[in-house]
Amino acid sequence: DLKDFSMVAKGGATLAEINTAVEGGIPDELLDQVTTKEQEIVSGLFRVDIDEAQPPTSSAAE
Repeated sequence: DLKDFSMVAKGGATLAEINTAVEGGIPDELLDQVTTKEQEIVSGLFRVDIDEAQPPTSSAAE
């Protein structure tokens, strides 16, 4: 089972670089919140629970 190696906390995944050049900009406070949460996930302070249940089926709009 290799799922652990695709998780942020295990170093298998990371957030993409945030494009700070977007029109209108991104508030520094939001950038800080994202960075803080990512660090909490990596350190194990914040755990994201994984729901491995089969998702419900959906039907196309008629």
